[in-house]
Parts: sequence; C-alpha cells; structure tokens
Amino acid sequence: MDVYYYQNGLSYHPTDRSYNEKNFGQGLGLRFGDDLVKELALGMYKNSINKDSKYADFSIHKRISDYILGGFGAGMVTGYGEDMPYILPSLRIGNKDYEANLRYAPKTNINPEVWMLNFGYRL
Repeated sequence: MDVYYYQNGLSYHPTDRSYNEKNFGQGLGLRFGDDLVKELALGMYKNSINKDSKYADFSIHKRISDYILGGFGAGMVTGYGEDMPYILPSLRIGNKDYEANLRYAPKTNINPEVWMLNFGYRL
C-alpha cells in the first residue's frame, strides 16, 4: 500500500471559458497494486463555479507502459448544488513517486465539457 498526496489544480472548459479554471485544493489517496492499480482518494478543491467541493473517489488504472496508466475514476462530489455521482476516464503520466493525472468529463445537461488536471506525490 502507498499513500499519495494530491495537489488539485487546473481545469479547462473548451466550450465556455467563463468558468473558474484554477481549482486549487488537496487530497490523499491509498493505492494498491502495480499493474492493476486501485485507489481510494478523498479531497477538496475550489470548483469551477467558485464553490468549495469535497470528493470521495475510487479509481482503477491499468499500466500501459512504464510511465502511463489508463483507467477510470468513480465517486461522489459536492459543491455543485446537489451531490453528484460520476464515472470519468482517467490518464496518469509519471513514475511511482510523481505523476500528472488527467480526467475528462463530457458536457451534460448540468455541466459543460471539462478537462481536469492534478498532480500526485507518493509520501
């Protein structure tokens, strides 16, 4: 088991640039596995509508190469009016100690399309 610290940080809304795209916050994750990586993470950040959000996330990633993992994350997030469940595709790029995490959420009837980026550090 490894513990990771997450610096939540940036988002990009390609179809509507009026949203807050500096989503600073922190999170912690407990990670298990090497080729099939499972993780439970909890954290908080300032969301795209400038509200405080908290999240609980479970993710599964398959190692694609030494430095790339692909998978998905599923969980619950607060701060958007109602608590919202999600399942999102995810890509991790880095080594076992440092990584960049990229996620994508398509447009829905509630939210615009958004790309999200954070950085993880093994403690």
